[in-house]
Amino acid sequence: MTNDQFHREEMYQVTMSLMRSLLNKGSLTKDQYEKIDTVMLEKYRPTLGRLFSDPDLLCVGQRVMNGTGKE
Repeated sequence: MTNDQFHREEMYQVTMSLMRSLLNKGSLTKDQYEKIDTVMLEKYRPTLGRLFSDPDLLCVGQRVMNGTGKE
């Protein structure tokens, strides 16, 4: 990965992390989140970011990943 690719990936991930936080708090709707994601994907053209752009896969506030469910 080049420095430019890394920077674009980093900027996309940081931006979308903030947007996911707003989505989880109810400050954004899923539709708004998806529109922002589309714009950010076009703007930053991340190498890996497209793998993580589905909000249903990322909004894990109520889910337990790789755990027993007792965490």
